[in-house]
Formats: sequence, C-alpha cells, structure tokens
Amino acid sequence: MRQVANKAFTLIEMLIVLAILLVLVAVLIVAVMFFKDWGNESATKDTMEAIGAQLTPTSTEFLTLRKLEKLRSYTTPQFQKATGIDKTTNLEKLDAMQRSKILAFLIAPTKEQWDKIVPREKNLAYRAPISEDRSKAYVLADKDGFNFITDAWDKPITFEIIPGIGADPTPKWVLRSGGKDEKFEEIEDNWNYSMDNKAGYQGAWKK
Repeated sequence: MRQVANKAFTLIEMLIVLAILLVLVAVLIVAVMFFKDWGNESATKDTMEAIGAQLTPTSTEFLTLRKLEKLRSYTTPQFQKATGIDKTTNLEKLDAMQRSKILAFLIAPTKEQWDKIVPREKNLAYRAPISEDRSKAYVLADKDGFNFITDAWDKPITFEIIPGIGADPTPKWVLRSGGKDEKFEEIEDNWNYSMDNKAGYQGAWKK
C-alpha cells in the first residue's frame, strides 16, 4: 500500500517563507521612505521658490526684514513677544521659529492674522503678497495663534540676511529648512535658497 505524500509545510519551510516576506516588507518600507523624503524635498523647494519670488533686495518685505525696528513700530505687543522683537531688533538673536513667524506675516498673512497683529489705529491696509489660497499649504499656527512658514516636515522655514561685501554691496538673503531632523547647524542637510539681483536662484539639497 502506497503512502500519501505529505504536502503540508514543514516548520523550516514556513520560516523560510516568513523570512522572505519580511525582507520584501523591509525593502518596500525603505522604498516608500525614500520617495516620501524625495517628495518632501521637492515640496519644500516649491515653497521656497514661491516665497523667493516675493523677496528681492528692493522689496518692502526684504527691507523690513533688515530693519526689524520698523516692524516693531506697527505691530502689537503680543506679536512682538511671539517673535522676540520686543527685546531685540538684532536678527541674529532670533531663533528659527521667531524668524519664520515674521516671514509668514510679511509674505503670507491671512486677513485674520493681519487684524490680530496690526493695531487699527495704525491705518495700514491689509496686503498679502502670497494669497491665503496659495499659502495655506505651507502655513501653520503655533499655540498662540501666530502663523509660521513650514517645510514639508512641518518644521519652520527660517531665513538669514548676509551683508554685501567688497565690490558687491547688495545684501543677500537665504531661506533655510533644516530638513527631516531640523538641524540647521548641519550644512549637509540644509536646503538653502538665496537670491540677489545678479546671481538669481541658487540652491541644492546636500546629503
């Protein structure tokens, strides 16, 4: 009498199949994370280009960023405290979030934000270089209700202004995103976007 072959999986075979599935899942996760980071980098670049189109060395916003005492003269004490300009007009002493709030107010304020930040007695008409419809994708509010500009990781986009030197006295500004780990001090994972009236757009992710 012939014996019927045992077609059931042995324990070793099941472990081999499980190991193969785990490897495939791991590869898939790595691929998804890679494309997610690539998408975030692309989205952050687009955000910076939208902001950069509004900031030139002769624009009102650029000049105001250089002269924070002017900004302090027509904003509420609450906004001044939230951005740190109640204590200093030295841009270098402000942190990334404080600078990001200033940038959001100058570049993409909502009407609600404008009314909250600019006292009525100042008689300043509402203006938003970037409309609310366009900016809502990269503007968030902090716990006190003040907006800031974010990158695709929901971290603040900040800026610096570099004085002109030598034969080129034109100041230059740089937008910065710390990337996924938000470490601005590590140049290799910063996104830098700079513009002046000669060089135009310059920038690159550096890994």
